[in-house]
Amino acid sequence: DREQVREALNHLTATDILLAERAGGVLYLEDDTDFELLKAWANVLKHPIARWFNDRPFWHSNHGRNPREAKGHFFALQAVRRNIRSVLLLDGDNRDLPDHELRADGLAVLRWQRYEVESYLINPRVLRRYVEKLGGHLFADRADAFLRDQLPPAVYRDPLAHHEYLRTTPASKTLLPGFFKAAQLPITKSEYYLVAETMTPDELPVEVSEKLDALAKTIGVDVL
Repeated sequence: DREQVREALNHLTATDILLAERAGGVLYLEDDTDFELLKAWANVLKHPIARWFNDRPFWHSNHGRNPREAKGHFFALQAVRRNIRSVLLLDGDNRDLPDHELRADGLAVLRWQRYEVESYLINPRVLRRYVEKLGGHLFADRADAFLRDQLPPAVYRDPLAHHEYLRTTPASKTLLPGFFKAAQLPITKSEYYLVAETMTPDELPVEVSEKLDALAKTIGVDVL
């Protein structure tokens, strides 16, 4: 009704309203670093949803680790467009709230199995290659030695498998900053997507493709 629409407008920007009218759905993420990583991987995999990421994506930050922000924003969008759909994609560390408290009609909740989205960059071959391209063999050797010291041997050997270490370790706060420090490269978290862009499909866990499939299905992008 009119009162609902009026209240919704207080929580939405003009851009939100415009995108809600033309988009199949909206994606909720913690911040723009998550978005850039997903975009890079969609392009690497040549996934059908890559076009959505590259052209006119509709996504919204839930302001860090506050998933209720996403739910409130989605309810506001529904007052403007009743049939809009959405996906809330949470890091694996965000388990304080059970899915049933976040889920709503039209709002799907997905969680990464690993601690955070940056955890899917933990692949020694990928990281070494990236450093070698920028700094040469010597810096790559130093950075790789750091990984050998820090990673459990099983993770170093097979980074695509399921490991408790990757489920419980905040890679963006500990491992990756230490790695780039060892490589003497001033790479910040906002630039990690540059590493993701260099990956090949066989260097990504299957879960990344599965998450993109689920997102595409919910917001109405055909999965080939």
